[in-house]
Amino acid sequence: MTGLRGVRTRSEGLKTGNDKVIDDPDGADGRSRLTNPASARPGVARGGPKSYHADHRGEMPMMTSARRVLISSAVVAAVLGGYRAADPEAAPAQAPAHETPEFDRDVRPVFARACLACHGPNENTRQAGLRLDTDAFIGRVVVPGDAEASPLFQRLTQADQVGKMPPASSGRPLTDEQIDLVRRWIDGGAAWD
Repeated sequence: MTGLRGVRTRSEGLKTGNDKVIDDPDGADGRSRLTNPASARPGVARGGPKSYHADHRGEMPMMTSARRVLISSAVVAAVLGGYRAADPEAAPAQAPAHETPEFDRDVRPVFARACLACHGPNENTRQAGLRLDTDAFIGRVVVPGDAEASPLFQRLTQADQVGKMPPASSGRPLTDEQIDLVRRWIDGGAAWD
């Protein structure tokens, strides 16, 4: 059945000028699409690539499965990568053993995960009037250059569970690597970045 110029019928696709209807080689949607026989590139309809043109119902043509998987994977990787970077538990100690740790990059994430619930900015939950998110604690509980003389480090390594920080009841114990990181930061001068 022949349709009017520029009109799609059930038995034929939209035909205009030099265009002809071909089947979608991707097989993704089973629809036909237009191609201009004068064009050197297959899959290019009059006016540009297929992916930039809406079909007869105003919808964008379906993506190939490979392209859909690639885009979905990139989005998931970006989201999870961003989430992991923002998650203090996921942030490993960055400073190699021979390098002095930096507060912002290495020590702050440890304090954020294990200490700031009780020693952070919230006055209602702050214990012992100690804030570990400002540099004021350095002169109070840290002796720069000497971790063993620093009350902060002594509380982290205390054998007696009664005074050990963080307390077992917090459910956020520090690993040996995190405690060593704090020790190296204090021994390295406890610089506030």
